[in-house]
Amino acid sequence: MRIPQFAVVIALYNGRPFIGETLESVLRQTYAPAEILCIDDGSTDGGSEVVKAFGERVRLVIRENAGVSASRNYGTSLTTSERIAFLDQDDLWERDNLAVQAKAIVATPETDVCYTGRRLLSYRRDADDFELGPPSSGPTPEELAVGLFGKCPFTPSAVSIRRSTLLANGGFRSEHDSLEDWDLWLRLMIAGARFTHCPEALMQYRVHPAGASQKVLPIFERSLRIVNEVVAPHMRTPAQRRMVRRVKSRLRSEAAIMLREHGNPGGLKMMMQSLLEYPLHDARRYKIAAHMLLHGDSRG
Repeated sequence: MRIPQFAVVIALYNGRPFIGETLESVLRQTYAPAEILCIDDGSTDGGSEVVKAFGERVRLVIRENAGVSASRNYGTSLTTSERIAFLDQDDLWERDNLAVQAKAIVATPETDVCYTGRRLLSYRRDADDFELGPPSSGPTPEELAVGLFGKCPFTPSAVSIRRSTLLANGGFRSEHDSLEDWDLWLRLMIAGARFTHCPEALMQYRVHPAGASQKVLPIFERSLRIVNEVVAPHMRTPAQRRMVRRVKSRLRSEAAIMLREHGNPGGLKMMMQSLLEYPLHDARRYKIAAHMLLHGDSRG
């Protein structure tokens, strides 16, 4: 099998502080991509001017704001390469990211989705800077086959996809924005796509401060929607249906803990719903619920 060609698709929305460094990480690849597309999704911070400075090396497309899923899909529609490698506007690739993925794809030509390990690039308030964490390999294909139904194990920046497979399965869905990647990985898994794992930490996922408390309930509701609409219809045996209840119970308990951590009301009610939905997993929930009852929802 010949070495596959990659098109890199980056959705940009008000990412001026990071997009230059992100593009540099693409241009430093030891195995160069055949195409680099940056889809400016109606930015207002001048990020497209940073992209223009890279000249013809990066194809910039500016369009009205439609969301990250629509921008990735539009970028994909403009490519001709057989593999699409997505990269978020603030994440970074190691120099050999595409080279390692290409080698894995050559070794397993039936690969539809190739995913890598990662390192977190987390913001530190005391240093007012980002700190690189230890490498994480991500789940093995065996672990992924089970764990994917409970949570999203990797982001688009860690993934390359066969273009024809992506298009045949509808791409990213805008109605699930913020969890659009989990929705897509699930649909691909259910459709029988072949996932190949590169355990090397080949990308850096940037973790930003602030906003977490405001996102707890919306993220929980979107997660629950994905479980109900994408996962549950395919779970037919009693064991599979129990797994769905366990996943929904875990989502509720995680949301309850986050609400408590941020001092937001509603954590106790959410935790009690988790216990009622699936009483038999994670005994720690009972201790947390008891603490909430004795001391109130918040930690303080």
